[in-house]
Amino acid sequence: MKKIILCSSTLILIICIVGIILKYKKETNIFELNDNKLLTIEVNNIISVRMIEETEGGFLYYKTDNIHIIHNIYNALNNIRIGREADINVLDCSREYIFDINNGIQKIYSFHSNFYYNNHITYETENYNELKKIEIPKTDNWNK
Repeated sequence: MKKIILCSSTLILIICIVGIILKYKKETNIFELNDNKLLTIEVNNIISVRMIEETEGGFLYYKTDNIHIIHNIYNALNNIRIGREADINVLDCSREYIFDINNGIQKIYSFHSNFYYNNHITYETENYNELKKIEIPKTDNWNK
């Protein structure tokens, strides 16, 4: 009887540990995590994408209304995998992507180094470098 109770207790403990591990290893994509989801049907309603890049030398501004570049940015964002929370804060190395939608709404996605930053929480990412490779034209006045 004691062996059965011990085996049952051990099995329950193992199940709980596996459940905890799976909870923390769960990954999602950026659109599922973000409060202001960017739906697939909205990609055709995007007027422009602006990007602010913060470097050690200051801020750089980029903007595109090229539908091909917009689709590439959208697809790259959709392929970024978001992992667990990271206890890190990176300064002077950030990018903020701002989607201007034709209904006047703006959707913003922020990255600090290779980490996704949302609601004051930093997350590990995979595939972020694909987004960084996309060239967006530099601009002096991105409000045009």
